[in-house]
Amino acid sequence: MTTASTTFDYFRGWLIAQGRDVFESAVAASDALTELPIVQASAADGVDLGGEAMLGIAWNAHTLATGHELPASSTSIRYPELDPTWNLDFDDHGRRITSGHGLAP
Repeated sequence: MTTASTTFDYFRGWLIAQGRDVFESAVAASDALTELPIVQASAADGVDLGGEAMLGIAWNAHTLATGHELPASSTSIRYPELDPTWNLDFDDHGRRITSGHGLAP
């Protein structure tokens, strides 16, 4: 089962694979991604952009270089604790980041 966090991680891998210019453009203005033909095609087909393989590059490079796998503790992502006073009840009502650009309803 794919979770929202897994889908985001795979998208993050895809975004990194697009190169520095695309990545920095997306960081500066996320809606800039809607101009990419691959994003338009994916939206039209209802396909998620995924780059799962990108997330394993360091693991694979280490294994190839050393002949040993990375320690299990090296693959866990440690996210900071959220401030319990933050209001995470957003008022976007499920609005996709690309709405208003012809990609999402």
